[in-house]
Amino acid sequence: MDSCTQMLATRYDDKLGGFGNAPKFPRPSELNLLLVQHIRTKAAGSKAEANQALEKATFTLHQMAAGGMYDQIGGGFHRYSVDEHWHIPHFEKMLYDNPQLASTYLDAYSLIGDRAFAEVARGILDYLRRDMTHPKGGIFSAEDADSFDNAGTKKEGAFYLWTSQEIREVLGDAAPLFISHYYIKDEGNADLNPRSDPHGEFGGLNCLRQAQTLQETARQAGVSKEEARQTLAACREKLHTRRGQRPRPHLDDKGCYKGSQYYKACDNSARMEEDDSFFCQEIEHRLQNSKTGETIRCCTGLEEELCDAMQIVAGWNGMAIQALASASVILQQEDPPQAPAFPVEGCSPSTYLQAAIQAAEFVQQHLWDEATGRLKRSFCRNPSAVQGFADDYSYLIGGLLELYQVTGETKWLQWCQKLQTTLDELFWDQAAGGYFSAAGDDPSILMRAKEDYDGAEPAASSIAAANLFKLAALVSGEAGQRYHEQAEKTAAGFVERLQEMALAMPQMCCALYLQALNHPRQVIVAGAPDAPETQALLAAAHGSFAPDRLVLPIDPANQASKVWYQQHNPEAWAMVEGATKEAGTAARAFVCQNFTCRAPTTDPQVLRQLMNESPSTGPPKITLTEFNPVKLTR
Repeated sequence: MDSCTQMLATRYDDKLGGFGNAPKFPRPSELNLLLVQHIRTKAAGSKAEANQALEKATFTLHQMAAGGMYDQIGGGFHRYSVDEHWHIPHFEKMLYDNPQLASTYLDAYSLIGDRAFAEVARGILDYLRRDMTHPKGGIFSAEDADSFDNAGTKKEGAFYLWTSQEIREVLGDAAPLFISHYYIKDEGNADLNPRSDPHGEFGGLNCLRQAQTLQETARQAGVSKEEARQTLAACREKLHTRRGQRPRPHLDDKGCYKGSQYYKACDNSARMEEDDSFFCQEIEHRLQNSKTGETIRCCTGLEEELCDAMQIVAGWNGMAIQALASASVILQQEDPPQAPAFPVEGCSPSTYLQAAIQAAEFVQQHLWDEATGRLKRSFCRNPSAVQGFADDYSYLIGGLLELYQVTGETKWLQWCQKLQTTLDELFWDQAAGGYFSAAGDDPSILMRAKEDYDGAEPAASSIAAANLFKLAALVSGEAGQRYHEQAEKTAAGFVERLQEMALAMPQMCCALYLQALNHPRQVIVAGAPDAPETQALLAAAHGSFAPDRLVLPIDPANQASKVWYQQHNPEAWAMVEGATKEAGTAARAFVCQNFTCRAPTTDPQVLRQLMNESPSTGPPKITLTEFNPVKLTR
């Protein structure tokens, strides 16, 4: 972790944020590493080092969100910035980027309480819910960079760029304030660097970026900060409505558009299933040829390539499940609750939980084969013929572990265990450790690759290592020990890579933090799941940034929980059952490490204080001596 942090420091842009030169990619694993390093070095007493890591991460997050790489009107991040200012992006939006970034912004918010980070996370997740979600809950993989401009020419960024005239026309009297805040120019604003518009394509066009703070804009306009905030939000919503009248980018370009020709088919609705009808309607809505006004209708019966237009990818949905579930508890800390400020819709945090559950149910129904224990890679009207890769399993397990930690529903844990079993059976490198990208039973693959770089998508082994350390903290006995040993073997498979270039695998470094602690902290929250007292304790358990935390919500009255815990962690169940008999059904929380627990608390504030303490590998300060003493040992 120290080596990775030092390498990042040599590449850090202290003026504009980020690491390295343009083009700048939002690599969440680098920022995750810095946030974990802050916690680690702070606990070790290295205050200056901890503050430096935090400053690099938070400054970069602020700069990214202020630039044009973040869609200021509709929410969500574009793929990367072509210049060092985070201003002009490659306008494609990818599902694998956005949930990871939402999770990182949520972690930053829970660490320092900056509401701006919570608002960006909401903007990302509201975009996914509003524009990228299938009616049955699965989340689509991408939106293309290109769409038709007013002249009927297909161009990159046409959907997202504005002339100053159009801004004034839509916003009226509010236009001057908006123009000042978002760096709007009559001649176009792609002028910060020659890289921003090397071919002169964006003359007269503006990609919105926050050129000044809200306070500066308010002072300049002679209004209060809150008035400026509300005015800008109202302007963004008006522009979002106007933008919705433009031809929208495809939900991925590879199917319905090929070269310069669209695929067409007759409307044979009698052959359509319910999902097919949705896909046809949605593609019809998105694909309108501005030159002729002809609507291109895509129907069942087209060759399989068409399906690429609206892929729902198993692993990327796992990332989204994790971010949505985290948001549902972390955002309960907002005080006062977030008001609508478009593209932020101001929904209840529980809305994000429902979206996470629906996405998980979609993947389980459409991409999971219970009989074989295997995942399909993706879905478009039907599951693909392609089997899931190692990253599909590891990302989905990570999402389901987070979903369990919020809901306490052991069905998600059971699915995690099955997915982990398949991941181990099909992808494990028995000779060197870690996970191959593809399964070993595919005769078409002559040489199996093993990813050792945490890029836009982290390596499957980096995510799997962290998952395994968490599973080891959930399961006691020999099974838990096997998970722990498997996690260590996974990390050990990349020792040479980490020694040579730790910066290649910052997400693996985060997993190694769990290894260094020997065991994640277990926070057992016992109580009726819908009781306000239980919900308050769960919010407190999740509210602080604690990368070593694993929350175990246990309902003493739930038979499914009883069966799972009696089989996989009987010590935890015995403790909860004993506490319930001793003190009744009131919700309570136990903070444990290395299967040894502190005295329980019913006070959310006390739990927050405990979660803000540095983790320890030693024995707890307070053991369960006065209240049903139980030492959870393997």
